[in-house]
Amino acid sequence: MDFVMQSSDIGKLAEALAKAQAQMQGAIKDSSNPFFKSKYADLSSVWNSCREPLSNNGIAVIQTTDSGLDGAIELITTLVHSSGQFIRGRLPIKPVRPDPQGIGSAISYARRYGLSSIVGVIQEDDDGENAMNRSSNNSNKSNGRISKNQVQQITNFVNQLGGNHQDFIQWLQRTNPKISTYSDLPSNYFQPAMEALNRKAAKLNGSNVQQTAH
Repeated sequence: MDFVMQSSDIGKLAEALAKAQAQMQGAIKDSSNPFFKSKYADLSSVWNSCREPLSNNGIAVIQTTDSGLDGAIELITTLVHSSGQFIRGRLPIKPVRPDPQGIGSAISYARRYGLSSIVGVIQEDDDGENAMNRSSNNSNKSNGRISKNQVQQITNFVNQLGGNHQDFIQWLQRTNPKISTYSDLPSNYFQPAMEALNRKAAKLNGSNVQQTAH
């Protein structure tokens, strides 16, 4: 069966969602990223910013999962109006680790991203994410993936900093949810990723562990 993105008519849903969005506030960044010690809006914060406006306008949110290709999981987020009209989106995710903790972490991230995207909740980026966004929006850059040598550079740098690879990948996913390993990084993400690691290095040990991207 084909995946149906929306009901044949979404007029009532669109009207209700517009009213709900006028009542929504931005999600508060109240959780810390363990790799960069930065703040971000977690799933609870995103829910708190939109639950009441959605409910007051007859809109419910349903999030389910399905199996995807190559071991991936698909999160399906559906907005349903009391009239029966609906719209939905799907987000493929691939856990960094295929154990319960890794799968749960990936689903939690996808739920936050899927919810904020479909209802229009804004989450402010930190400086590192802004750098990633500027790079990814630069049309002069290549759309290919980083090289094996660059993957190794990032891996070695994170190891040298004593960091957790899953934490760094989750930080990268905040600007590109399709990233599940360093090999998934678009080529225009390499320089910002190295710059972010250099900033962490500077905070930890000064310039002694800084590396040059090449």
